[in-house]
Amino acid sequence: MKRDQNKNTRPAYDFSKGVRGKYVERLGGPHGDWVREMAARDAQRWIAESLRRFQSLEGTFVAYFVLLRDQSIAEAGHAAWEAIENPQSAAHVSLLNDLRSERGRSTELATELSKLLIERNWLVHRSLHSARLEIEPGEFVDRVTESATAASEIESEFRSFLLRRCESLGIALQEAEDRAAQVIHQWAAA
Repeated sequence: MKRDQNKNTRPAYDFSKGVRGKYVERLGGPHGDWVREMAARDAQRWIAESLRRFQSLEGTFVAYFVLLRDQSIAEAGHAAWEAIENPQSAAHVSLLNDLRSERGRSTELATELSKLLIERNWLVHRSLHSARLEIEPGEFVDRVTESATAASEIESEFRSFLLRRCESLGIALQEAEDRAAQVIHQWAAA
């Protein structure tokens, strides 16, 4: 029966004279260089996306310092940078205290934000090479992907917090949204 099947096989699909493992040396090991290269590209893509989302969060911090702390855009940019980079800074402490003073989800948000900023600083201040030595590429991509997702979620929640605070100060919701967008645009253009 097997010989009958071989007779019906087209010549292009007949591998009976093939050599197993003929090109295996090209792979460069059990996973191959191309697998490592693809993992590195995936990691780089997620690093870029994660940093973009963290920058969006930073822009919302700038809007917070401008709208609620009456700072100039330059001062607010510096305060946002301090809040992100230095957990002991006055900007960081006041931002978290302001979050904690609001009832409900904001207390949890302050804790999640602190953890997220630690992840952000790990991502920014470590080179990809040293990170690869400590964890597997798949784990690295998972960690960066989780950070990117968390940054988006926390940015959305922090923006809602900012808008609620603006409303409590008598700023209409649409006006607060417009002013925040304008501040973020001016900050990003600077």
